[in-house]
Amino acid sequence: MQEATAARRERLMQEFGVEEGSRVRGMKARAEWSSARAVPAVGAVVHMNLGRAEVLGYFVLDGFLACLVQPLDPPAWYRKQNGGECPACEMFGVDMAQVSD
Repeated sequence: MQEATAARRERLMQEFGVEEGSRVRGMKARAEWSSARAVPAVGAVVHMNLGRAEVLGYFVLDGFLACLVQPLDPPAWYRKQNGGECPACEMFGVDMAQVSD
């Protein structure tokens, strides 16, 4: 199961153009982080409107640093809306809070 999760994570990171850690493919300019809180590390668990999510990587959108996150246990409506899947999604700093495990 861990192999499937790792393969899915790699596919998502390629799809979104995200590299391991904080490096973003093609990033030439500095990006602004939209929160007073620190940028969460890859692998950190954050809280967002869909509940808890794991940070998979980063990317830049319109000059702002965003995180690619994988919801860990999203609400039923989110799964239904996405055909039973639980796709990764983008979040800006202002939209999330860090969760301490």
